[in-house]
Amino acid sequence: MLVGQGGGVLTIIMLFMAITSPGSAVPPVALSILWADCTALAAIAGAWGGLLASMASWMITASVMYYDVNYWSLFMDIPLLVGNLVAILFSLLLCVVISKIQGGQKYDWALMNEHIKRVEADKDDIPEEELTTEFLEHARKWSLNVGMGLTFFLVVVWPIFISFPLGVFPKGTWAIWTAVSFTWGWLGMLIIIGLPIFENWSIIKSVATFQFAPVPTEAGDVKMTTTAA
Repeated sequence: MLVGQGGGVLTIIMLFMAITSPGSAVPPVALSILWADCTALAAIAGAWGGLLASMASWMITASVMYYDVNYWSLFMDIPLLVGNLVAILFSLLLCVVISKIQGGQKYDWALMNEHIKRVEADKDDIPEEELTTEFLEHARKWSLNVGMGLTFFLVVVWPIFISFPLGVFPKGTWAIWTAVSFTWGWLGMLIIIGLPIFENWSIIKSVATFQFAPVPTEAGDVKMTTTAA
């Protein structure tokens, strides 16, 4: 991890990235796949409007609090926090308000099965029950409940009932928090990298050992594919 004179630069980079790129796009993307009334104009305006507003609020906060806009003031905690919050909340507000003004898209999710087609001729080895509406709806609710519950814990419970009462962490508490952070990060890394490799190991093995087999396509020609063991 990069370390600067005032602390970890990695945290600064993460906060800066949330202001300049993905932060303002998260609400429009989420609403596009979860809310049937989200319109195209609202999603685009929310992403760009949130980006511009987050950049402006970030610099304005640095100027007001530290009387100058420079490298030192821009990368203080409060201006970065304000920019992050504006990126997420303002883009969400724009997306909802513009969608309501336009009357909502009222998109029929069933149309996705008709208009989105696979390019590949191969079929995935997915059980039929996992493609049913009931299974997917259960998965959607589970994802929402777990995601919102974890967000509530990290945004509300952790700071109000744990961080604020403790104030400045003593060395022992700081050591525990650091250990939790490192463990969380390493577990996340191992799952994100390791699980796809585990799930696709047979294909990776076939490619690495040059085990290819000819498979006829619907057009009658032949293409090469892996022979997963």
